[in-house]
Amino acid sequence: MFFDRFINALWKSELQKLNDHLPKEYKPLTRLLNEDEPHVQTIGGDKIFMNKKDLELVASIVPRKYHGKLRLPLTFIRRIDMGEGVYTISGGLLERLLVSSLLKEKPVFVENEEDALEYIYRPQLWHLKRVIRSLVVVGFFMPKEEL
Repeated sequence: MFFDRFINALWKSELQKLNDHLPKEYKPLTRLLNEDEPHVQTIGGDKIFMNKKDLELVASIVPRKYHGKLRLPLTFIRRIDMGEGVYTISGGLLERLLVSSLLKEKPVFVENEEDALEYIYRPQLWHLKRVIRSLVVVGFFMPKEEL
């Protein structure tokens, strides 16, 4: 019993360390576009710097009326409990619609909740990293029953 609690605590601690690089904060696209060095703070106290070209690409896809509401960086959580290579998309509808748009052959932002992906697979994540590398952050999740 004690050993199980010890292992459980150890796993939680390691998982927290593993996710120290995740954003502590998110910023709207408009604010990031106006910063000289666009960045957000991480949980671990570091900074995630975002490339202006990546931000401009996103700004060209997302209608201007949403620039103040779209929050970046895009965060994807590796879901071990959902199977091999599955990632959930953190954030709200706008972030999910952006991901859905970026994964199309020709990115078109469609304002339809039915088109918003909730999760993606590893090849799709690799594609996003090729297109907007500095705006993609990947974290890890372990369900409680696995800890």
